[in-house]
This record gives sequence, structure tokens and C-alpha cells, in this order.
Amino acid sequence: MIESLPLSVQKINFTSLSVLDLSYNFFNTSSFPSWLFNLTSLRKLDLGKSSFGGPFPDELASLKSLEYLDLSDLDLKGRIARVIGNMCKLKFLSLGNTFDDFGNKFYGEKIEEIWSSWSNCPNNTMALESLDFSDCGLEGQLPASLGMLTSLQHLHLSSLLLWGSIPESIGNLSKVWAI
Repeated sequence: MIESLPLSVQKINFTSLSVLDLSYNFFNTSSFPSWLFNLTSLRKLDLGKSSFGGPFPDELASLKSLEYLDLSDLDLKGRIARVIGNMCKLKFLSLGNTFDDFGNKFYGEKIEEIWSSWSNCPNNTMALESLDFSDCGLEGQLPASLGMLTSLQHLHLSSLLLWGSIPESIGNLSKVWAI
């Protein structure tokens, strides 16, 4: 466990930092440190199962180079579509929960809005290979655009509030081996 990481530092100069893993840590603050959003070269950010929480940070949208984002088992709430929609290079995204009484709760957030936000990516080039939204409170219908994620190998949508029919475009997900 890291005890002396300067989370309150206002300026930090890691301009070439590409990987930051602070998972499985308990910090004496639940808010995200502001310097985190200046690390625009980050390709991998893992904060899963740490003590960060509160509203889903809009500032994450500035991390457009991210390929790996793990925010699983945090205590996040709020709107995520407008932020996630800017992350067109993502290959791994986890907002899921493994604990029943703790974790991300995006109640009222529509899963189809998230897919719709990815349509803003140039030439619909979402390269997602792994997506975990399990038990995070998302709701709605699976959109036909689900099939645009043709690189997807892992799709975890358990314990959501989904209704309607499964879109035929799910047949385009020929690489998926875990749903």
C-alpha cells in the first residue's frame, strides 16, 4: 500500500508517463487528484478497487490516448456517456462491480447513450476488445450499433437493467468468447 503518494500536488510533470496503476489502494481522499487529468500521454490507467469515488469525472475526457481504463469497484455515480464517447482508442474498459454493497452506480444512465457516443469516433473505429459494465446500474435496450464493436472479445453485461430484444447485430461480434 502506498502511504505517501502526493495526491494533493497541484502540478506534476510526467509528460511521457504511459502507464499509471493505483489499483487496490486506499487513499485518505475519495476525489480524483487534479494532476491526474494532465497526464495526456497515458495509455493505461488502472484505478480499480481503490478508494476513489464521487461523480464520474468529466476531466477524464482529456485522456484521449487511453487504451486501457479500469474504474471497476469504485464508488462512482453520474453521467458517463459524454466522457467515454471521447475515448476512441480504448481497447479495455471496466466500470463493473464485483461487490454487491459497494461500487459504481450509474442508475438512470442509458446503455444506448454510451454506444451512441462512440459513433462520434472517426469512421466508427472503436477498437474495444474487453468491455465490463456488470452490475453498475446501467439500463436500457441493447442498441443495433452493438455490432460495430467487431474487435470485442469479452463482453460483460450481467446484472444490468436491460429490456427489449437482443439486436441481430450481435452476430457481428464473431470474436466474443465471453458474455
